[in-house]
Amino acid sequence: YVTVALCRGGACIDSSGSPNFVRWVSQMKQPCASAGMTWASDSLLVTGSDYQICVADWYARQINDCYIVAVTAAGVSITLGPGTVTASGYTFTAGTPLTVSWTCIGISAVKVALCKGGACTVAGSANFLQWISEEIDCTDSPITWTSRSSLAAGTDYKVCFSQTLNEQSLGCTSYAVNVVAASVTVSTSVSFVAGTAVAISW
Repeated sequence: YVTVALCRGGACIDSSGSPNFVRWVSQMKQPCASAGMTWASDSLLVTGSDYQICVADWYARQINDCYIVAVTAAGVSITLGPGTVTASGYTFTAGTPLTVSWTCIGISAVKVALCKGGACTVAGSANFLQWISEEIDCTDSPITWTSRSSLAAGTDYKVCFSQTLNEQSLGCTSYAVNVVAASVTVSTSVSFVAGTAVAISW
């Protein structure tokens, strides 16, 4: 029988005193006759090329073999629309629809937040303004969201994503998101005679 561990920076057998131990792939003894297993990796793992998966003898607690693996952190790529990103960022008017598209890597569901003044992950955290979606499957991209018309003008907004279970940040738009304040312009006749119809447009 064998156990299987994920290590980083060198080989490891288990969590007892090994500085390289990261996670169990299988703490339960696996029969050698099975010749392998499928492991659902942890979406919290960070990017690195110095990971190792080590197989150890379950009885003797000795490493049989390790092999080096590279890990790419879970994340999302984000696109906003309609329109395009310019040198000054992406701009939309408060109260108008905003299309948010994303592609997930290593995760199945996300939270989407509108932040101001910097990145944010959860309600109540610094820079958090409002949810675009508090929980949504990755396969539901894209979505159309309409901001409240009272959203203040600014050039320091961000659209940020986080994981649903642990609210770990998955990243934000790499460019500025600019909001133009909603407004109404009213025009009417320069003059009119009392008792007559007046055309008003806006």
